[in-house]
Amino acid sequence: MLGLAQLAGVGISLGAVVLNKEKFMAEDGNDPIKKKLRRQILVMSYFTGIAAGALGIGGGMILGPFLLALGFDPAIATALSGFTVLFTSSSTTSQFMIAGAIHIQHAAWFMLFSLIGSFIGNLLLKRMIKKYERPSIIIWVIFGI
Repeated sequence: MLGLAQLAGVGISLGAVVLNKEKFMAEDGNDPIKKKLRRQILVMSYFTGIAAGALGIGGGMILGPFLLALGFDPAIATALSGFTVLFTSSSTTSQFMIAGAIHIQHAAWFMLFSLIGSFIGNLLLKRMIKKYERPSIIIWVIFGI
């Protein structure tokens, strides 16, 4: 079952590359650095998904450092990582809800306080970046978490 899932994942990824090859060629041109970066992203995203699934952490703690290692801007790496975790975490939450392992009343309180905390944290982070004029603060926040 695991092997079939891996083959399906690789097949879908390669299919997406083949279907978008003309767009990639237009974007990359003859720049070998861009072509190499595109291959690295494809390979790293595959292994990030495996590691995140094996550890059950949604991928944020693995994807963020991988994107930073590839040279992404910290703000973009954080946003992309958070966007990805939205889907992986949502699917896991759905599985637990179907299994009856989540009490909706408790989850609602956690959702409310998480929403408030993320809003306040985002405001504080924006103020710190504006005050110190250093977007690298995002890297330290990721490291701290």
